[in-house]
Amino acid sequence: MLDDPGLYGPRRALPLRVGPVAGESTGSFVNRLAHGNGLGLADFLDRVGQGESSADPERVEKYPQCTEMYVNEAGLRFLGVLADRAPGLLQRDLPSLGSGRLLAGGQGEAAQWRWPWEPLAGHLVRYCPPCGDDLGVGEAVWLMSPDSWQVCLRHGPGRTTPAAVVRTSCGWPSCPRR
Repeated sequence: MLDDPGLYGPRRALPLRVGPVAGESTGSFVNRLAHGNGLGLADFLDRVGQGESSADPERVEKYPQCTEMYVNEAGLRFLGVLADRAPGLLQRDLPSLGSGRLLAGGQGEAAQWRWPWEPLAGHLVRYCPPCGDDLGVGEAVWLMSPDSWQVCLRHGPGRTTPAAVVRTSCGWPSCPRR
């Protein structure tokens, strides 16, 4: 188990381990990690540090396909402890945690997160539901993609629900990107 004695914040991982899907959005992963451990998104985010959201947490939790989460270096370390994963592994799997995408701030700064309605780069597209079922993820996974749609190479657009070909428009009437 990861345990960083110099870290002000979480000291132990959450009880249920939830692994990220390669290319997953940070918002999607954080939602799945929170839900897997019986936490609401707001309760989970209290453990990651201080943050700001452009909308209320209930909307962010309800529409993870419309928003992305960004953290600073300290927030990445906090998330690593909670997820029981080294920060470098999280950065490898979650594109929005890459070193060029971390929020400004150095080693000594407090952990921070931001949840803007628009991803800073790329588009959120749904991971193929049958592939997610094969991984046992338990809920929808949203990927960061350079394109506004994606076709599952394994299942193609014809073998699955329309979610196998996903466009950036959420389809939800209250989504701010509509």
